[in-house]
Amino acid sequence: MWMCGKPLAKATIGIVGLGQIGLAIARRLQPFSIQRILYSGLREKQFDSEEDKNLFKFVEFEELLSESDFVIIACALNEKTRNMFNKKVFEQMKNDAILINIARGGIVDQDALYDALKNGQIQAAGTDIYSIVIEKFIILYRSGCHCT
Repeated sequence: MWMCGKPLAKATIGIVGLGQIGLAIARRLQPFSIQRILYSGLREKQFDSEEDKNLFKFVEFEELLSESDFVIIACALNEKTRNMFNKKVFEQMKNDAILINIARGGIVDQDALYDALKNGQIQAAGTDIYSIVIEKFIILYRSGCHCT
């Protein structure tokens, strides 16, 4: 069977902001045979089950970036997180990483995201919110880079 994109099976998932929404996403990913879930945030979570203790790992933001196949942004937008995903951050990610922003558009520097996609620093990005005009991303799409 031909598949579009990279598989979740045996993937490392990075979640920035493992609050209620981030945890709900992580729970929904578990049936897909993911390898592990890295998370960063304000503090380490306490898990009750041994399965959760083995699956979830609290790491520094930089380690999450360099180790994750998929990076999911689920944190709040505030002064600390505004433009958190910038040129420097994209340079630390795997070249085949996929960024998924389910949070606010202001967490991602849209110009840096455009450049990272255009230059092949990351493989793809999925977002439901943009903080800039989308014309640049339409140009990328027409040149073979897919943004969803």
